[in-house]
Amino acid sequence: MITVYGRATNDVAPCAACDYTRIFLAKAGVEFTFVDIDVNTEGRKIVEDNGILELPLVVTDTERWNGYKREKLKDLAVAHGRR
Repeated sequence: MITVYGRATNDVAPCAACDYTRIFLAKAGVEFTFVDIDVNTEGRKIVEDNGILELPLVVTDTERWNGYKREKLKDLAVAHGRR
C-alpha cells in the first residue's frame, strides 16, 4: 500500500512536488492513495507527528520519504511491475 500525504493543487498553498509525485505514480500505473492534509485532519496529524517540513510524505509498506524523489518513485514503479 502506498500513501501520499500532501496538498491538492490550490491557489492558497500550492505544492508542485505533491503534483509531480501524483502525476508520476499515476502515469506509471502505480496504485496509491492521496491524502490532502488541508482537508484530512488525521493525515495532517501524521505529517506533523513525523516532523515533516517538506511535502509530500510518501509512505510504503517498507519505507517513507518526503519531497519529490524521482529515483525513489522510479524504484517504486519497477517494484510494482510498471515502467
